[in-house]
Amino acid sequence: MEPLMTDNEKIIDIAALMLKADQASNQGDYDAIVGHELENLNRAEVSFVMFAYKMLAGRAYQINSDTINPRYYDLAKALGATASEETTNSWANVIPGLVSVTFVPAVRN
Repeated sequence: MEPLMTDNEKIIDIAALMLKADQASNQGDYDAIVGHELENLNRAEVSFVMFAYKMLAGRAYQINSDTINPRYYDLAKALGATASEETTNSWANVIPGLVSVTFVPAVRN
């Protein structure tokens, strides 16, 4: 039986904690907390945390694959980000069926 996936809110909370740790003058206070949170996630969930982290940090995130996990779209929506899908990039000539999706974070004040 596959373990239950961590919900989007928890993924975003962990990503926000990572961002806060990066911006803190004393990162040591956060290292143990972030490490503990990440330990409890599976590999896919860690990828989702990194995705959410990049969105919260204001950086775009690109995925090139023949299948894109729908969870990225769900997280993007929860974060107010947009997705731009392209099927005719240079990689598509090399790998048939490849889709390139660029997620762009919402503008934050």
